[in-house]
Amino acid sequence: MGNNIRILILEDVPLDLELMEAELKRDGISFVSHCVEEEEEYRKAITEFQPHIILADHSLPHFDGISAMYIAQEIIPEIPFIFVSGQMGEEFAVEMLKKGATDYVLKHNLSKLGHSVKRALKESEEHLNKKRAEERLARSEKKYRALFELSPDYMVVLDPEGQVLDINHRLEEDSGISKPDFVGKDANEIFQDFVGGQFNNGEIMDYLRNHTEPMELKIEGKSGLEYIEVHHAPIIKEGKVFAIQIIGRNITKRKNAENALIESKKRLHDVNTYLEAIINASPFAIVDLHMDGRVKSLWNPAAENIFGWKRMEVLGKPLPFLNEN
Repeated sequence: MGNNIRILILEDVPLDLELMEAELKRDGISFVSHCVEEEEEYRKAITEFQPHIILADHSLPHFDGISAMYIAQEIIPEIPFIFVSGQMGEEFAVEMLKKGATDYVLKHNLSKLGHSVKRALKESEEHLNKKRAEERLARSEKKYRALFELSPDYMVVLDPEGQVLDINHRLEEDSGISKPDFVGKDANEIFQDFVGGQFNNGEIMDYLRNHTEPMELKIEGKSGLEYIEVHHAPIIKEGKVFAIQIIGRNITKRKNAENALIESKKRLHDVNTYLEAIINASPFAIVDLHMDGRVKSLWNPAAENIFGWKRMEVLGKPLPFLNEN
């Protein structure tokens, strides 16, 4: 708030107003004040003056501090409200604090006013910062929850001991196991059915705790063998591992494409080997040439016998019996 503190004062006695402002200045508080006496101008000041704090007398001829407090709570509940009165008993003051007043100061003891205002403003700022942080956290959690539930990947959250805390909709849908049947169960027990003999009993959590690199699992899915690439990471809260998040991505299509490519390359190699054997065994000279008549790369044994030149002798050279046409 710096040096621009706006103070709305509900007071009908000019001398009391001067004493309050003098006390605030004496305490080093830099402020701009706006004084009102009646409800209509009080409501208008709340919306137009937009005070950082309200100081209110308990009793006025045409208005009262209690009503003013309730109006403030309705319109600007985060703004501190301090009673400054000469006619407030201790029991009544305590009752007002219970109902939402920030503090009270008696007019015959205005030396407390500066301290009360500073403390109220400090607490208000801290409360506002906390509220903003909580709102940011709530938005972040809402966004995370949406990403978690709508993710096309399988997502699981475990506690540090390996108990399932949460799973997303994709895993629930594809596994055929409902979330209540997952949550609270031991990860080793549940996932053993999926990973089969790839891990011994109890080894899954050991792997998650002691390794950071992703792992690839093969499981029997609805349509046959499926490949799942699994990544995991700790969730840190207040410097400690709060949970472990596991993300499993179905890479079956990618793996099938990779395997198909490997198989295709293998078949192509076999075909090339077969063709090479045919060319080398052919009784006919088989050569390949550039457009200008130079030997490119192919010069089979029959060509060597017929033309009398070894392959290495003619590569990149024009054939002497070929004219330019």
